[in-house]
Amino acid sequence: MHRRGFLHASLLASLGCGARLAGFPFDRSSKSQGLDSVEVTYFSVGCLLIRYQGAAVLTDPFWSHRPLSEVIASPLAHDHQEIDRHRSLMGDVTAVLVGHSHYDHCLGLEPISKSLHPTARVYGSQTLKHLYAPVRLGRSIIPMNKAAATPQKMGEWQLSSCGRMRILPILSGHPDQWLCFHLWREKLTKDLIEPPRKASDFQEGITLAYLVDFLDQGAVQKRVFVQTSSTGFPAGFAPQSVLDEHPVDVAILPMDCANLKVSGATPNLIDTLKAPSTLFCHWEDFFQPKSGVPKEIMKVDLPALKAFFKNTPERRFIFPMWNQRFNIG
Repeated sequence: MHRRGFLHASLLASLGCGARLAGFPFDRSSKSQGLDSVEVTYFSVGCLLIRYQGAAVLTDPFWSHRPLSEVIASPLAHDHQEIDRHRSLMGDVTAVLVGHSHYDHCLGLEPISKSLHPTARVYGSQTLKHLYAPVRLGRSIIPMNKAAATPQKMGEWQLSSCGRMRILPILSGHPDQWLCFHLWREKLTKDLIEPPRKASDFQEGITLAYLVDFLDQGAVQKRVFVQTSSTGFPAGFAPQSVLDEHPVDVAILPMDCANLKVSGATPNLIDTLKAPSTLFCHWEDFFQPKSGVPKEIMKVDLPALKAFFKNTPERRFIFPMWNQRFNIG
C-alpha cells in the first residue's frame, strides 16, 4: 500500500473503533400523531426521509455500510437488499438534498434515483454535479454554491418541482475526520470521465445545510432544518432575519452539534434554532454492517449525550436507531 493509502487506512481505522452500543436506549418508531405531524424516517448517517402532508424530501442518500477493507482499496458495492427495502417509500420524493459529496452522504443516489418521483431534482454542490456527470440519473443535479446563505447573505430559495416545498441552502462545514487530518476535501472543477466507484472518488466539495419549508398555497406550514455535518458557528447558520420569519419546527442535526452544545460552544445551533424537536444523526460506525450490533464513532459518547439532553425536558431530543420512523407534532 502506498503512503497515502496507508494514511487513509490508519485514519479510517481510528474512526471505526467506537464502543459497542448493544444496550444503548435508542429511540424507536413512534405512532402517528395526526395530519399535522412531520414524519421523519432515519435510515443511516445523514440519510432521512422527511414527509409532511404528501410532500417529501430525501437527504444524503446512503444505505450501504461497507467494510473498512473495501473503503480503503476497492470499488464500493451497494447493499441492494437494504436499498430495495425502502424503494416503495420514495415515489413522492420531489427533492433530494445532499450535504456534501463524501460517499457516506451520496453513494445511494444512483440506485435510488429510479424510484423517486419523475420530477425530482437533486440539490447539492458543483462537486456533486461533476461527480455524477457520467451517471445517467434521469434527473437534474442543481448546484447550490452561489445560492447558499450565510449569516451575512440571504441566499436564494429553491422551489421544489411539486410546488409544495421551498428550500434554502446554507453554507455549512465539515470537521477533520481525525486530529488535523481531513480526507477527500477537494472541490472538483470538471466532470469525471468515469462514474465514481472508490471512496477517494467522492470528494467533499462545499458542505451545505438546508431549511425546508412545507407550503400550503405559498404559506409556510412547517419548517425543518437539516444539517448532516458541522464545525460550529458560522457553519450552518442562516441570517437571523430568515429564522425570525417562521420558527423551526423540527431540527435534524449531526452528533457534532450535540458535542458542541455539551462543550459550551457559543453560539450553537441547538440554542439558536430552539426547535421543539431535534433528531440527531450521523452517530454510527458505518464500517460495520447494519445487521450487527451498532457501534458509535469514536468521537461520540452517546450514553453521556443522551443523559445530558434529558435535563432539557421542555424540548424533545431523539436519538434514532436505523430504519425508524418518527411522527413529530
